[in-house]
Amino acid sequence: MRGTIRKNNCLRAFFDNVRDGRVGPMAPAPFATMIESHKVRPAALRALGTERAYSLTDTEFEDNKRTWDLRNLVVDHLPDDESAIDEYLCAVAGNQFLKMGFAPSWKDQPFFQCLKYVVLSSGPVGHKPAVARWPRVRPHWRRFQRRLCHRCPNHAHLSEPRYLVCSGCGEARYCSEACQAADWPAHQKLCCTLQELAQLERDFAEEDSRSGV
Repeated sequence: MRGTIRKNNCLRAFFDNVRDGRVGPMAPAPFATMIESHKVRPAALRALGTERAYSLTDTEFEDNKRTWDLRNLVVDHLPDDESAIDEYLCAVAGNQFLKMGFAPSWKDQPFFQCLKYVVLSSGPVGHKPAVARWPRVRPHWRRFQRRLCHRCPNHAHLSEPRYLVCSGCGEARYCSEACQAADWPAHQKLCCTLQELAQLERDFAEEDSRSGV
């Protein structure tokens, strides 16, 4: 959460400086802070969109709230996508999505072309919220998801091999065996639940096969 708020503050300062003519559109200090990767959890995004305390101004909160409301609207229409949408938005807020798609060549891109992969909400430049781009990202999301570490901010470019996958649930990905081992106390309960659900699906499929359905 602290990293997400710090990034929001940096974006605000950056646009204020550009608007007032104090810096050019590629000011190195705020830009470097904006693209610093950090791990973002869905709870942090939910807090930004629903809790005024995490925004410096009412305007900022209303912007975050509009983004969260749009996220809820998309989830209403695509309920099976909820966890994927949240993971995608976390990757946008954590700058992982930008680097997975652009690194190492993102530095050669015009800043305001890259900005849509940095800004979660609509922002002062009028970009669509990241959630509004989900229909375009959705067909390719699995490729990105396989290169996001479940525990830490590490991520891989799409040209690089996918991360290690948990052999139990087949869902969680890790950048290293050490990261996977460190995450096991937190992941264990979810992993066992996913394994149980997978077994239930197999049992139902076998039952349907025997009954000729």
